Amino acid sequence: MLYGTGLSKPAKFKNIIKDLYENKEQSISGLKNKYYFSLLKLSNEQQHKLIIPEGFTSMNINILQVDKTQVQNLAIITFLKKNNYIFSYRYNVIDERIYNRNELINNKHAVTLSPEALIIPQKYNEVYLNIDDKTYLLGLSSNFNMMSVFQYKRKNKYYNNNLGSSSLESIGSSQLYTTKLSKNLKRFIKKYY
Repeated sequence: MLYGTGLSKPAKFKNIIKDLYENKEQSISGLKNKYYFSLLKLSNEQQHKLIIPEGFTSMNINILQVDKTQVQNLAIITFLKKNNYIFSYRYNVIDERIYNRNELINNKHAVTLSPEALIIPQKYNEVYLNIDDKTYLLGLSSNFNMMSVFQYKRKNKYYNNNLGSSSLESIGSSQLYTTKLSKNLKRFIKKYY
């Protein structure tokens, strides 16, 4: 905490990636959920389609999140800055090809989207905080499904919780097991951070 201000310290970008964007797995009732994160390079046209909330500055860094359950769900996480804090804003991606696991986690270079992919804002913001030298994600959805989340990692477990008015409530089975950071994310933070 920044004493006297009521604010937590901003998280460092390198720690955000290392602590919160490792690939994850979860088993619920025999169904295995897998979440992959890969550095994403957008075309200039696609980058210009990203609607950035007012008052934020784009860092021009994007991650593709691929949720593989029974179907593939895609989201873009774009990183923003405001008042020395790092935020992210999310977009759904539809009309896109199927990505395979190897392409997402073992590729040294950023993945790309096809020109036909549709990018739709989720109206979901996240802020990254450093509390007691640990990285936390605090998210807020402003669409018709108002919700806030609090996420963090301890050892090889990732916790995803709803933030209620008086307590934290786990989302489904809130513990996910982290596997490893995708090669392109690892190379990116090593080179630039």
